[in-house]
Amino acid sequence: MGESSLAVQKLYQQWEIAIDANLSDHLATELEFLAFLSAATTLTEVATDALATREYFLEEHVRQWLPQFCRDLQKEATVEAYK
Repeated sequence: MGESSLAVQKLYQQWEIAIDANLSDHLATELEFLAFLSAATTLTEVATDALATREYFLEEHVRQWLPQFCRDLQKEATVEAYK
């Protein structure tokens, strides 16, 4: 498991979210975590931490690989919906 995956797992653990290690850096898992954090921003007692974590997660992890993933998907896709 790479450094990035370990960092993501640490964030999940900080928010008491249990994720299978094999799925920790899967796109669907990360989007679900972002949805969770977005929902948590509406809760007064954790709103500030949730917002900070969401911005950190987006900047330091998701934005590091997702744009290239989308370009690669569009370039290599054989299914029209992904082009």
